[in-house]
Amino acid sequence: MMPRTRFKSFRQSGEVVLMRLGLFLVPRFPRSFNVRLARGCGRLAYYIDRHGRQVGEANLDIAFGDSRSTAEKMRILKGAYESFALTLFDVLWFTRDCAARLRAYVRFDDDLWAILSRKEPQLLVTGHLGNWETGGQAGASFGLPLHSIAAPLRNPGVEALFTPSRQLSGQHIIHKSGALRTMLRLLSEQQKIAILLDQNTRPSEGGIFVPFFGLPVPVSSAPAAVAMRAGANLVFCYCLSQPDGSYRIVLLDAIDIEACPGKADQKAKDALTVTILQKAEEAASRYPEYWLWMYKRWKYVAPNHSREEYPWYAKHVPSSPHVKKPAPSKD
Repeated sequence: MMPRTRFKSFRQSGEVVLMRLGLFLVPRFPRSFNVRLARGCGRLAYYIDRHGRQVGEANLDIAFGDSRSTAEKMRILKGAYESFALTLFDVLWFTRDCAARLRAYVRFDDDLWAILSRKEPQLLVTGHLGNWETGGQAGASFGLPLHSIAAPLRNPGVEALFTPSRQLSGQHIIHKSGALRTMLRLLSEQQKIAILLDQNTRPSEGGIFVPFFGLPVPVSSAPAAVAMRAGANLVFCYCLSQPDGSYRIVLLDAIDIEACPGKADQKAKDALTVTILQKAEEAASRYPEYWLWMYKRWKYVAPNHSREEYPWYAKHVPSSPHVKKPAPSKD
């Protein structure tokens, strides 16, 4: 049997070869062919990725319970695979004639563009829903002073090819590790920062447990703290693929940070974190076929909750932060 280190090196080398091949071939495809191929690959992945499909089915059961039929959940999960495949293919496809292609195939809704056009510091909060990669590229290509927070890929060779592709439109990529000071500086200069906030952040890394579809998950509280400290407004937006192969970037909501009470108060920051994740839940509910249900979002069991409440893949974490609960409604 091949040693683990040799297998990892072999696999990573293969991934770099595939990435180079993709960068050569995919940008040369006609738009319609690229879209059909990507969606076809997504459908194929749905059938052969047994583990990912089981994760997705468990997540859909948590999110929707009996309110959606098995057939509806299957349709949603197939759509999620297709959406993710198109995201990967389009990272490559938009590397050729990048600006022209983005302007031809991406449009911002008028209400969203009116907000983004303001000269003010903003945190553009999105998630693994729709095509977050093309959304960031389009924002920069359309003239927004945009910086995006991203964790480096596990394969350094692929990362070295992937990051320049992301930045072709003028988007600036900021590595997630140690980004706090950079974020504050950029926001003080009236810049805009895009961040994905639907991933697990363990308590040891500053995460707190907040409800997501009724079951607590760990999420980073840093964006809420940064927004309040920098006076940056929050804009919740998503890049959704359309049947004709184009993209529409939609506004879900916007929060004026000046309207948030007690900006220096930790409870206010925690409450804003809860609100941010509630917006992610709203987006996943409104556009379920675009969200990455194959991700282990309920990976960690919250304190004071039983293992049985969580999906089969969940596990306990050693630290025990308290669960943040939504503020009571004023209605």
